[in-house]
Amino acid sequence: MKWLLGTYTQRFNARHRMRGHLFSGRYKALVVDGSDNFYLRVVCNYVHLNPSRAGLIPEGEALAGYDWSSYPEYLKPPRKRPVWLRVDRLFGDLGIRRDDSGGRKEFRDYMEMRGVQKGNAEEELWKGIRRGWRFGAEDFLDRLLEMGITEKADPAIHGGEAVGETMEARAGRLIGEFLAKRKMGLEELRSRPKGDKLN
Repeated sequence: MKWLLGTYTQRFNARHRMRGHLFSGRYKALVVDGSDNFYLRVVCNYVHLNPSRAGLIPEGEALAGYDWSSYPEYLKPPRKRPVWLRVDRLFGDLGIRRDDSGGRKEFRDYMEMRGVQKGNAEEELWKGIRRGWRFGAEDFLDRLLEMGITEKADPAIHGGEAVGETMEARAGRLIGEFLAKRKMGLEELRSRPKGDKLN
């Protein structure tokens, strides 16, 4: 990934006379609370409905028509889908008892209906998926700390508001604190030569 994000991006930008990041927001790993299937269902809905929310599916076309998603694989018979793809937990959480043509049709109908719904209750939960590194119950971080999974995690840093602060907002806050300590304005900082040492 490092080579792809670095070398390939430089070559692509040189060839097409472009600048900047080629792949931004490329992927994300999220620790999901397994104590309750609710969290798995919310994350699966978020991922499967992304193409619909992003407007990548033309009006009147089915969600299953979007090839760059794992969702169409859920609609295939078990022998035709990848061996690593487990559908049993998600189907079970939705009350779908069997992985047969009827069960897959029920799942497809559910997802198509969700794709056209706007303003559902889960949308508020999706903010936690987009911003955080974990998704679960209020005590999920405490349980992770107890299990030693996040032994170096500091609840003051990895919980609540700290996770929601963007890098840009954090940089702005740190610059503001730096300038306040030195009783200096932003314009004065900008006027100083590059590499100037500030004591």
